[in-house]
Amino acid sequence: MKTITLASFLFLLLNSCASKKEMSRDIEFTITDKSIADNSFINLQISNKTTSNYYLPIIYSSDSEKWKYMMSANENKFFFIYKVGFNAIDEKRHWSSVDCNYDVIDTEIEKVDKLWEQKKEVITTKDLILLKSGESIKIKIPMNLHIKISKYCNWELENYRNEKELHIAINYPKKDRELATKFLSSKTLDSLKQMGYELYDKEINSNKVPLILK
Repeated sequence: MKTITLASFLFLLLNSCASKKEMSRDIEFTITDKSIADNSFINLQISNKTTSNYYLPIIYSSDSEKWKYMMSANENKFFFIYKVGFNAIDEKRHWSSVDCNYDVIDTEIEKVDKLWEQKKEVITTKDLILLKSGESIKIKIPMNLHIKISKYCNWELENYRNEKELHIAINYPKKDRELATKFLSSKTLDSLKQMGYELYDKEINSNKVPLILK
């Protein structure tokens, strides 16, 4: 009898652990490329392994690569995902600038900034990534080691010219729910609620993929 009871207990315990493991599944980012070249695109698969429908406020239009370097820190963190470099000893490398002078009159930067100011006023559900439970989608993300914002402003992956080996990963930063009410209109938020989508606010990190260096 004790043997049967112990066996039953172990069976229930294993099933409980399996259920918890299943329930702990989240949204996953997977770079599907075996390697990435400069001035190309990263193919990113986003998979919803949860039982809920989520929206991810990721802006990835053709203009967005420049927008992300112009907006406020909160806007950047809410609307964008980040490319992160890793060197041979797994140290992080981020994009930075040493020549951007925001005190000079720069008509190119003013134009980029104006486009973002116009865009953020009309963001709808179509501009966001909507993921139903069990659904996967693929998006393309521009990969540029050096980005020219204007004549007076350039950004690039720090120290990449001196690295012998680099890997690239994608990071979706943790989202502040209060920023959703600040940056998304009540109409857009109501539409998302009616459609059954909620903000995915947890951090996501993708796999790392080798970057081809010339």
